[in-house]
Amino acid sequence: MPTVLWVWDVPQLKLCAVLIQASPIKCVKWDPLKPRLALCTGNNKLYMWSPEGSLCVDIPAEASFQVTSVQWQPDGGSLLLVGRDQMCVCFLTASCEVTDTTATTANTTTSKSSAAVAS
Repeated sequence: MPTVLWVWDVPQLKLCAVLIQASPIKCVKWDPLKPRLALCTGNNKLYMWSPEGSLCVDIPAEASFQVTSVQWQPDGGSLLLVGRDQMCVCFLTASCEVTDTTATTANTTTSKSSAAVAS
């Protein structure tokens, strides 16, 4: 499985970002309303990217929760995080906008002109 995600600006035919993960990327989804991506690698973290920056969110869980799939709500305000035997809902707040590479908070309980290609 790929560990590198290439994000391209298709209309301008230029590379926007290269996201390199230590573990294979399991799932990548575009936000339905904003130019941001959510991705997971099978660990207890949610990774997000936008043109303004990226962040990593630790998923608090009592048991070992490994995110293997993500699904955006149609309004872009929350994500369903799916593991092997569990699922979790991540509610995004204004403080969770993808603007700072050191941000690590979220409440846990598509860009038409960009493309993401995993290699």
